[in-house]
Amino acid sequence: MIYILSSFMEERNTLGIITYPAWIASVIKTKYNIPVKLCSAGNFLNVFQETKTEKNLVHFRTYNAKDVQKYSNIENNGAILVNTSEYIHITNNKLYAQKVAIAGGIKTALNYDKIFLNDGNPTSNRYRIEEIMQQLDTDDIVIKPNYSSGNGSNVWRLKKKELDDFDFNRLTYVDQWTIQKTLKYSRIIRCIVHGGKVVAEAVTWDAPLPGGWKCTVCINPHVKHEKNVDPELIKFVENIAKVTGAGKIGICYIDVYETDDGYVYGESNCSCTLEQHEKVTGTPIHELTADYLVSLYK
Repeated sequence: MIYILSSFMEERNTLGIITYPAWIASVIKTKYNIPVKLCSAGNFLNVFQETKTEKNLVHFRTYNAKDVQKYSNIENNGAILVNTSEYIHITNNKLYAQKVAIAGGIKTALNYDKIFLNDGNPTSNRYRIEEIMQQLDTDDIVIKPNYSSGNGSNVWRLKKKELDDFDFNRLTYVDQWTIQKTLKYSRIIRCIVHGGKVVAEAVTWDAPLPGGWKCTVCINPHVKHEKNVDPELIKFVENIAKVTGAGKIGICYIDVYETDDGYVYGESNCSCTLEQHEKVTGTPIHELTADYLVSLYK
């Protein structure tokens, strides 16, 4: 059996929503005639953590830090995990991912080395952030949720001269934040990676609007197709996959900034929906994902 796990899967199926994981599952069923089941990670872990699962492949697209031991139990019982609990942790914990990348010699933005914990006091948060600016030797930072939230809507650029005008009540919406020195970049590029190899025909990108600073390659109707992929970009991204733990068995979406000084690692994801990427690139990514999962299963 191949299991594909995502957040709230049963609830979405009940509502009749055809999810992106369901696209993948459909290919596995129809093309390969292999049994496949869609379910939420939480329900799967509760049922199967102590079960002998050596004939199963489990594609995790979601993560809960409290379930690490359950993931380990499944892996120790012989199942193939795509992705491992450690790698999904990296795709969710943004500061941890940056530290792993830096330890592996990968270029990243300059990060404050601790998670910024919102203390619920806007005035206190304001002065603590000013101190962090001083430590990073910058007057210009980006602050974003350490665990993804709001598809980028909760990411803020903050300049020192704007501290007194910024509404620090915004930070009360999230408990843990990552703070980085603002990076000057021309584009953000997303690479789909299967088993440590970039799917070159499915690379997409976006750029900030004139005078702007933020853009996204996630759920974005304006994302563009990168038709002539730089070999250096492929090399850079595949090294990120290797260093962060998705170099042999893994499915991930790695986002990279293009700057005047070369490529800079942004973050890794594994649970995004890719319908827009397929539409723009003309590449059936869900079919390639199904093919990759089946190759591991066989």
